[in-house]
Amino acid sequence: MLSAENSYLIVPRDDVLTFVISARDGEPKGCRLTYDGGDHAVFYRSENDTVILDYINPTVKERLASSDTVAIIEVDYEKDVITQSYRVKVSPVKKVVIDPKTLADLKKKRDEADAEIEDMKNAVDLNELPLIG
Repeated sequence: MLSAENSYLIVPRDDVLTFVISARDGEPKGCRLTYDGGDHAVFYRSENDTVILDYINPTVKERLASSDTVAIIEVDYEKDVITQSYRVKVSPVKKVVIDPKTLADLKKKRDEADAEIEDMKNAVDLNELPLIG
């Protein structure tokens, strides 16, 4: 299943970038994140679960491009609970390929999600996130 994560946080911790995303069904297995230094990353959560991380914040692009691993924290925002936390290998690629229709849909969803990001920041105390390692 291909989905997009329009409303997520990137927490630049001392030792690792941490992506805080919405909880998903099933267990993560064989995870990896591909990134080309641009606006999008593709997170392969499992064989049947691929997530486009839409529009990487410019302030962390360089750090993500040079990272070997990142941390992923999945949060059930309705229950206000962390459901999963794990590390993921970052695989550099020359070009993340996402078809134009998907990009247009992502832009529309991103525009709708801007207010939701602020709600997420208020729902999760970033200082309380667990260290993963």
